[in-house]
Amino acid sequence: MAALILPSDWIKNWDKSGKNEFMPVDAKAVIESAVCVCVCFVDLQTALYELCWHAIQGNLKVDVAVSLLADVMELRDDMPSILADVFCILDIETGCLEEKHKRDHFTQLVGACLICVPDGMLKERLDPETLESLGLIKQAQQFNQKIVKIKTKLFNLLHIVNVILRSWVCSPFSWTRSLSVIMFIWCFFWFPQEPNGETPSSLYHIAAALLQHNLIALEDLYVHVSGRVVSVLVVLSSDLAKGKLEIPPDNQKLGLLEALLRIGDWQHAQSIMDQMPAFYATSHKAIAIALCQLLHLIVEPLYRRAAVPKGAKGGLMTPLRNKQALRPAESFDDLSRGVFTMLCYLGPHLSHDPILFAKVVRLGKSFMKEVRTDTRWLSVSVINCLLCATSSGFSPRRLTKENVKPSGRQIGKLSHSNPTILFDYVSILLLVTAIMVRLASLCGAVFRKYPIELAGLLQYVTNQLKAGKSFDLLILKEVVQKMAGIEITDEMTVEQLEAMTGGEQLKAEGGYFGQIRNTKKSSQRLKDALLDHELALPLCLLMAQQRNGVVFSEGGEKHLKLVGKLYDQCHDTLVQFGGFLASNLSTEDYIKRVPSIDVLCNQFHTPHDAAFFLSRPMYAHQILSKYDELKKAEKGSRQQQKVHKYIAACEQIMAPVHEAVVSLHLPRVWDDLRPQFYATFWSLTMYDLAVPHNAYDREVNKLKIQIKGIEENTEMPLNKKKKEKERCTALQDKLQEEEKKQLEHVQRVLHRLKLEKDNWLLAKSTKNETITKFLQLCIFPRCVFSAIDAVYCARFVELVHQQKTPNFCTLLCYDRVFSDIIYTVASCTENESRRYGRFLCCMLETVTRWHSDRAIYEKECGNYPGFLTIFRASGFDGGNKADQLDYENFRHVVHKWHYKLTKASVHCLETGEYTHIRNILIVLTKILPWYPKVLNLGQALECRVHKICQEEKEKRPDLYALAMGYSGQLKGRKVHMVPENEFHHKEQPVRSATPGTLQNGPGNTGKPASAGKAEEGAIEDSDKSKDKSQAAQKTASKNSTAANKVSSSNGSSTPNRYCTQDPTFHAAQAQNDVLLSSLI
Repeated sequence: MAALILPSDWIKNWDKSGKNEFMPVDAKAVIESAVCVCVCFVDLQTALYELCWHAIQGNLKVDVAVSLLADVMELRDDMPSILADVFCILDIETGCLEEKHKRDHFTQLVGACLICVPDGMLKERLDPETLESLGLIKQAQQFNQKIVKIKTKLFNLLHIVNVILRSWVCSPFSWTRSLSVIMFIWCFFWFPQEPNGETPSSLYHIAAALLQHNLIALEDLYVHVSGRVVSVLVVLSSDLAKGKLEIPPDNQKLGLLEALLRIGDWQHAQSIMDQMPAFYATSHKAIAIALCQLLHLIVEPLYRRAAVPKGAKGGLMTPLRNKQALRPAESFDDLSRGVFTMLCYLGPHLSHDPILFAKVVRLGKSFMKEVRTDTRWLSVSVINCLLCATSSGFSPRRLTKENVKPSGRQIGKLSHSNPTILFDYVSILLLVTAIMVRLASLCGAVFRKYPIELAGLLQYVTNQLKAGKSFDLLILKEVVQKMAGIEITDEMTVEQLEAMTGGEQLKAEGGYFGQIRNTKKSSQRLKDALLDHELALPLCLLMAQQRNGVVFSEGGEKHLKLVGKLYDQCHDTLVQFGGFLASNLSTEDYIKRVPSIDVLCNQFHTPHDAAFFLSRPMYAHQILSKYDELKKAEKGSRQQQKVHKYIAACEQIMAPVHEAVVSLHLPRVWDDLRPQFYATFWSLTMYDLAVPHNAYDREVNKLKIQIKGIEENTEMPLNKKKKEKERCTALQDKLQEEEKKQLEHVQRVLHRLKLEKDNWLLAKSTKNETITKFLQLCIFPRCVFSAIDAVYCARFVELVHQQKTPNFCTLLCYDRVFSDIIYTVASCTENESRRYGRFLCCMLETVTRWHSDRAIYEKECGNYPGFLTIFRASGFDGGNKADQLDYENFRHVVHKWHYKLTKASVHCLETGEYTHIRNILIVLTKILPWYPKVLNLGQALECRVHKICQEEKEKRPDLYALAMGYSGQLKGRKVHMVPENEFHHKEQPVRSATPGTLQNGPGNTGKPASAGKAEEGAIEDSDKSKDKSQAAQKTASKNSTAANKVSSSNGSSTPNRYCTQDPTFHAAQAQNDVLLSSLI
C-alpha cells in the first residue's frame, strides 16, 4: 500500500523528524483550515488511516501510534467518531488477511485506544468477533441474536405508526391536526436527544413555507423560536472584555429569516429584520448572501432589458417557482418600490456580492440616462441655490497649505445648510493630489524594503515622459529619495548649504534634514535596474527635454501656477536623479553611458545647463583618474610636482571639451569669451573652489559631544557603549581625512585657475559686451539650477576678481546684476526665485563686506583691475583718465545698487501680477540678511509690503502669507538699518553742464553729474566709440530737464510709484538722481 500523506521517510525517521512533519499535516494544514471542511475531513481520515496501517504492519510501534492518536483527539470534537470509522475499515481489511501478526497488532492498537473512543461507537462499527476479542461483549453469538430482536421490534413499530397516520389523514380528522401531531412527536422524541446540536435546515424551510402560505402566524411562531438578538458592538465589546471570542449558540430566528429569504417571502423577512438592530441580520454572511440572491432574481428582467453592457453575455438566473414570492422588476418604478428598500436593509454587506453591486450601478446609470432627458431638470438648473456650486469651487481652487484655516471658514459657511453634498464634492477635488502623493510615498517605501522588480515602474515613467506627461515624475522622485537617500529641497539652512559644498561624508552628516539610513542595498538594486534595462540616460534626457516641454508644449493649456509647479517638479527630479547616477555609478559605467557635451546639446537637444550637469561628474572622474595615473608613474613626487601633474591631467581631459563647446554657440560669442573660460565655469563646482572648514568643525564637535555623552551615560551597556564610541571616532576620522583631501584638491584647482586666467577673456569687444555674455551664458542659467549652483556663481565671480583676471570688470558685473532684476524675477518659477534670491544674497554678502570697512576694501579691491574706472573730464576732449575707484565712491555705488533693488522690488509689487509679487517676495526674503541696510529704503519697502497685505488678504491668501512673513522679518531687521548719511557720504546735488553716463543694460539712466566730483565720469572701456559718448550726452541732456524723475528698469517710473506717504524717500530719489549719475 503506497502512503499518500505519510511518506516512508517520515516513518523511518519518526523520532528525529517524522513526528514533527506529521503534526503540521494534521494540526495546521488540514484541521485548522476552516475553508474546505470536506477536504480537511478526508485528508484527516487518510492521515489517521495510514498512521494506523503503519502500526499494524510493524513499521511503527503501537505505543507510539497510541500516544500520537491521544494527542490529536483534542483537535476536533468528532475525532472519536472519525477514529472509529478508521478502525471499522481496518477491521474489515485485517480480517481478510492471512498474516495473523497484523490482526494481532490491530487488536492491540484498538484495545489501547479504548480510552479515546467510547464503547458505544465501537459496538456500532466493529464486527462482533472483534468486539469479543477486545472484551467489549461476552459472546458474539448472543450479541447477534439481541440485535436481530431489536431491529424486528423497531420495524413492526414503524409499520404500525404508518398505518395509524394513514387512517388519521383519510378519516374526517383534520389533516392539519395530523401535521401538528407529527411535529409534536418530532419535537419531543428527536430534539431532546441532541440538546446542543444545530437545528436542521429542513425545519426552517417547513416553518417558512407555513408562514408564506399563511397557515400559521408569525406572531404565534416567533415567541417559540430561540435565539437572543444583541447588537454586534455589544457582543464584541463584551467578548473583548473577557479576552476571548465565544462562538454564539444556534440562533433559530436567524435561521428562520434565511429560510424566508430563500423562498422569496420578503414580507415576513422584513418583519423579522425590523425587530432586530440595524444591519444585525445582514452582518451574518448566510443571510446577506440569501438577500443578495433574492435581489438578483428581482432585478434580472429589468437588468437584461436596460443595463447589460454591449458584448456582455452573463449567466441567466433561474426564477423562483414559488407563486407567493416577490414579482421581478419590469420597470424602474418597480425598482424604486421594492429593490431600494431591500438594498437599504442590506447596507454595506452588499460587498459580499460584487456582481450584484455592478448590476445596481449599471441600473443606476441607465436610470439617469432616461431621467436626464426629462425637461423638468431645465427649470432646476436656473434656481438661485446653484450659486453655491460656483462659490464652493472658488475656495478649493485657491487652497494651499498656508491658508488652510481661512479656506476652512469659507467652506464652513457654504456647507452650513447642506454639508453632505458640498463635502462630497470637495473631498473628490482634494483627494487627487493626496492620493498621488501617498501613492508615490508608498511606492518608494515598498521598493526600498522589498526586492520587487523595478523595471516596470521605471519603464512606465519613461513612457509617460515620451508622451509629454510629467505628473508621474513624483513617483520616480519618491523612489530615488527612499532607495538612495537623496533629498532635493531649496529650503536649506545656511549650515546645510555649507555642508553640501563638502565631501560625501559631510553631505551625509550635515547636508540633509533627515537621517540617512543604510541605503546601500536598495540603491544598488535601483542602479542595477536602470543599467540592465538601459534607462539611466533616457530618463535624464527626457526629463531635461520635458522641462521646456512643460512651458512650450503644455503651457498654453494649463494655469501659470501649475506650469511652474510642473517645471519645478521636473527640474528637481532631474537634479535628484542625476545626483544619484553620479554618486552610484562607477567611472566606467558613467563615461560609457553619457555622451560628449556636443552630442548632448546638438543631437539630443539637451539644454546646456542640464547637459553640463550630466557631464560634470564625468569630467571630475576622468581628471582624477588621469591624475592618479600620472602620480603612480612617478612615485614620491613633491607637492609642487603633484600640482603640475594635476594641471597636465586637466589639460589632457579638458582639451576635447574646449573644442566641443565651440559648436554650442555662434562664432561671435567666442570674440568675448574663450571656450576655455566657458568650459571651466561649467565644469567646476563649489567643492573645487572652497573648503567648508566651519561645517567640518561643526560636525566634528557634534561627534565629540556625542562621545562625551556616551561616556557619561551609566545606563548604557559597556559593549554597546564601546561600539558607539568606535563608530563616532571612526566617523570623526573620516571627516578630518575628507577635509584634508578637499583642501589639497582646492589648492590644486586654484593653482590651475591662476595659470589659466590670462587666456579667459579677450579684449576684442567692450567690457560691457563681455560682461553681458558672461552673465547671459554662464551666470544666469546656472544660478537658478540649484541652491549649490547659486552659491557657486556668486563665489566664482568673486574668484575671478581675486585672480585679477585681465579684461574682467568686477564693478560692472555687480552693477549689471543689481541694476535690473525685474525681468529675471518675472521669468522665474517659485523654486528658481529661491535660488536666484540666494545668488543675490551671496553677491550682496561680498559687497557688504567690502562696504563695511575701508581696510577690507583696500586689501581686496584697491589695486585690482576689476575696480579700475575711466574718468572723463568735463569739457576735455584730449582723452580719458584711468584710476582706481576709491572707497567713498564705492560706497556711493553700493547705495545706488540698494536704490536700484528697491525700485525693482516696488515695481514688481505694484504690477498686481501674481508671479511678480510672489517671486519678488521670495527674493526679498532670501536677501534680507544684507538688504535693505538703508533706513529710508527699508521704510519704502515696508510701506508697499503692508499695502500688499491689505489688498491680498481676501483675494490671494498665499501672497498674503508671503507678505506677512516678509513684513515681520523686515521689522525685526530695522535695528540693523542705518540712515543714508551713515551708509555713504552725502553731498548737496549741483547740476553740471556735461554729465557722464554709462550705458548699463536695458534700463539706461542718464543723470546729472555731482559738483563734489566734477571730474568724475562713468565706468567706460578705453575703446568706447564716439557714437556711444554722443548718445550718452543726448540722454543726459534730455534728463537734465527732469531731475526729479527716476527711470525704472523699464524706463517709466516716477517717485509716486513707491509710497506717497513717505516724503523722506521722495527726497532720497531726487538726491540720487543728482549725486549718483556719474557713478555707474
